[in-house]
Amino acid sequence: AVVLWSATDKLGTYYGDQWGIYLTNWSSVWLLIYLFFASLTTCLAVAKKQPCSGCTTTPWYAHIAWLMHMTAVVFPILVTVCYGYMTGPDDGPYSCPN
Repeated sequence: AVVLWSATDKLGTYYGDQWGIYLTNWSSVWLLIYLFFASLTTCLAVAKKQPCSGCTTTPWYAHIAWLMHMTAVVFPILVTVCYGYMTGPDDGPYSCPN
């Protein structure tokens, strides 16, 4: 809901036209897609309700969820580091002069 609100709230304004350039928005969309695949994997695994003693392959949706998990963990850290660098005291390119 927050991702949809942030994408549609300010349509036609400067921020709405520039929505796609912010790393925070991209990470929110990525996490939302990851949440979908993680939920799908969990629901389908629970729906089978049988042990997988003779399974030889992993479903495609589980592979996607695992791959997205690796990047979904890094995205928030990257956003935090970039934000801290840009707004840090006298360290970043956007620091305030004294």
